[in-house]
Amino acid sequence: ADLCAKTLLAQGGNIRLRFHAALSGLIMAQHNPQKYKKMGLKNAAVICSWMKKGNPNCLHLDTLLDAEKARLKSNRHDAIKAYESAIVLAARRGMIHEQALANERYADFLLRLGESNEGMGRLQDAIKGYKEWGANAKVHLLESEITSMFHKEGD
Repeated sequence: ADLCAKTLLAQGGNIRLRFHAALSGLIMAQHNPQKYKKMGLKNAAVICSWMKKGNPNCLHLDTLLDAEKARLKSNRHDAIKAYESAIVLAARRGMIHEQALANERYADFLLRLGESNEGMGRLQDAIKGYKEWGANAKVHLLESEITSMFHKEGD
């Protein structure tokens, strides 16, 4: 699978593959910057270039990647602004699943900052979006994570 992904990326790939490679790299860079940051930024730059060339399917994706880049730099203000913009832009394009993903990433960001109420609200928004999109396994996963969080808080 890794070889297949690298081959597709080397050939230009498609928007979703590049986006998820960028997002995964930026998320993993939070834990291991030396190994993953370059991959995340390289793929994010491709999405950004496509967006600048007028691809209408890239703006909300590029904005979510901007949020993750700001998060990586510990720039809270820019991360919040970009997460909120990505959510609105995905909603305007009718991209329910990507709106849900942006809400999920924003929730993770807020919860890690200790913003429990806002974070849980965003997580509920993500669940609602995934439910509407029909991603039932993802809904169950997030609901079980919420249950786990409450059990940890109760200990």
